[in-house]
Amino acid sequence: MEDQKSMALLLRARLLECCPKFEIFLAHTFSEAKKILEKEDSIQVCLTDLTLPDSSNYEIVDLLKSFKVATVVFTGSYSEAVRHRVFDAHVADYVIKDGQVSIDYAVSSVHSLLQNPERTIWILSDNIRSIHRTQGLLRIQRYQLKVFEDYIDLIRALDDEVPDLLIIDRLSDERKMSVYDLVREIRTKYSDHDLPIISIEKKNKINQSIKLMKYGVGDLVSENYSPEELYLRVRKNLEQSQAYKDIKRISEVDALTQIYNRRAFFEKAEQMFECYQNEKRKFFLIMVDIDHFKQVNDKYGHQIGDQAIIFTATYLKSVFSNELVARFGGEEFIVLGECDSVDKVSSLCEVFRQEIEVQSYASIEVEFTVSQGVAFSGNSLDKAIAKADELLYEAKQAGRNQVVTESQKR
Repeated sequence: MEDQKSMALLLRARLLECCPKFEIFLAHTFSEAKKILEKEDSIQVCLTDLTLPDSSNYEIVDLLKSFKVATVVFTGSYSEAVRHRVFDAHVADYVIKDGQVSIDYAVSSVHSLLQNPERTIWILSDNIRSIHRTQGLLRIQRYQLKVFEDYIDLIRALDDEVPDLLIIDRLSDERKMSVYDLVREIRTKYSDHDLPIISIEKKNKINQSIKLMKYGVGDLVSENYSPEELYLRVRKNLEQSQAYKDIKRISEVDALTQIYNRRAFFEKAEQMFECYQNEKRKFFLIMVDIDHFKQVNDKYGHQIGDQAIIFTATYLKSVFSNELVARFGGEEFIVLGECDSVDKVSSLCEVFRQEIEVQSYASIEVEFTVSQGVAFSGNSLDKAIAKADELLYEAKQAGRNQVVTESQKR
């Protein structure tokens, strides 16, 4: 909502760049805005000026509040009174028009508000008043929230779900000691990138705050925080965590197939294998290779070869959806998982083999097959891989398009 049409078009163009999946409506007056809100029941976020030709006394902010639309105020007028007035109306952000940087920030603020319903924040606190304030402000930002009064319940919940952010909000002194145990326990499993933690602390508790940071709290907020301070700190922590996860994913995932790469496989498989050994759980390890892949490449070209690799990886991941699946190199793939039944694993391998044989032409218009070697033993990951590789070689020697399992050799 912006009365200057050139500015409105600029903002719309910028929003379309970062939010292409969303429909964007323009309104230049209060009356136009009201008609849109009454007609469209799916408006999620609004970027608005405070002053419109037929509205100059915050009516637009109150209107948006009545329709429960998350609002970013983008205006040239500023004073402390104005700022307090708009935040009292539960706006999500307040940006002063003062150049390109402010435009960038306003657009990114809208983008964040559209993403926030997919972000989960947990709050740990036994202070009811504090919980209500923090929870209320974060709801304005559209985050998914869950509140815990006891850290033991929170630890148990982490077994099933990991939030995007944890906020420890002014625990009472009698429970303060337990929070150190909580942070220490969380950090044994999750880094500050995997699960960032913000603590809201009293000003006169500086020693406790320092101790919390040593134990693994990444950011501190004073109990007298303003809405903007809380919003910015939460947003920055979430953005930094997501940037780390994006970089980590890029480093772990094979660019062509979007399954794990060889390095990530060994990193994760070593931990899985150690767990299997310690808990005396049975495992299986499959080596898969596309038959005569060089001929496919030479005859049909590298683009078709790439499609064959992608098709194989996609189907392998769908058949073994709960296991560790990776591209081992070139046209070779590897799978590691827990073995409940040798027959079941062998059957899944056969299903995969048949489907590649039958569906490859329908998918990429080139027929090809795969061979597999399946191991069920080995006192180290390297030995299990070596055994599966031997069995894969036997499948190739026996004519390809076959599954050779260790159980067949016994």
